Amino acid sequence: LQVASSHQWMLLLARSVAGFGSGSVPVLKSFLVESLPEQRQLSAHLAYGEAASQIAFSFGPLLGGALADSSAIGGGIFVPFYCIAVLCGAAAIITATAFSQENSPAGVQGQPGQGKYMEAVVKTTRHEAGNQWWQQWQAMRAVGMSLVFSLVRFVVNPCIPFLLLRRYHLSTSGLGAALAVLSTFICALQVLVFKPVEGWLGVKRTCGAGVLCCSAALMTMGVQPSQTALALTIYAVGVALAVAALPGSVASSCDEQLRSNFLTLEAVVSSFARIIAPLALSFLLVEPRALHALAILLLAATPLLS
Repeated sequence: LQVASSHQWMLLLARSVAGFGSGSVPVLKSFLVESLPEQRQLSAHLAYGEAASQIAFSFGPLLGGALADSSAIGGGIFVPFYCIAVLCGAAAIITATAFSQENSPAGVQGQPGQGKYMEAVVKTTRHEAGNQWWQQWQAMRAVGMSLVFSLVRFVVNPCIPFLLLRRYHLSTSGLGAALAVLSTFICALQVLVFKPVEGWLGVKRTCGAGVLCCSAALMTMGVQPSQTALALTIYAVGVALAVAALPGSVASSCDEQLRSNFLTLEAVVSSFARIIAPLALSFLLVEPRALHALAILLLAATPLLS
């Protein structure tokens, strides 16, 4: 649709369809919740999902540019769109076959013993009901932390190229290489470092450590612009830990029956932050001291993880 769009309304329709497809992310998280009821295993696989997104973010533009410039397949700006359409079609077929209702944990709901389980759930005591309300409150606090962190991240991330250009006067290729290295570094941390740190600190403390790293990096960039490289390294560490740990923090705050709902809410909140965060982009570029305000906002929101 995007390739065939010859009018503005057609492009808007195409982007709406693409946005509707992005709703598969909460569904995949729900599938993980049903497939991996054990908390530690679930947190690790949610982190791997975030790492996969980071890989796509890192290498997607590179592959798209290579396809557009490739003379072997004709090249052209529309070639990446055709390739993406083929990949999406293949992914839909794989999803329909591998994640079918019969193969998913939801398909066993009609097995013997499920009725007794549901009767036990209905007979929940008042103490258990109160505990459930407390779990919902804790999960909402984690979702609030996700909203604050996503807002800060989606405000800061588009500014990073401008900060690098302002400080180091990089060429276009140099800037692209620097961003690719930064994204690859974040991905490597999520794949190799997150699980040991999460096993040592726990998922919420790991998320808190990531948020504190981001806050320290933003404060450093605002106070000492000459230390931009060091600050961006610390920021990358913080983003790697916090982004990987946030879904697990939400999942660890509530029982198995509520995890799917709250993970879906966390994904929606993150998408909402992605939409509204660019509104503050121009202010951040004009006023560097805004980095201090973002750092303070992160520090103020950290108790939500307690």
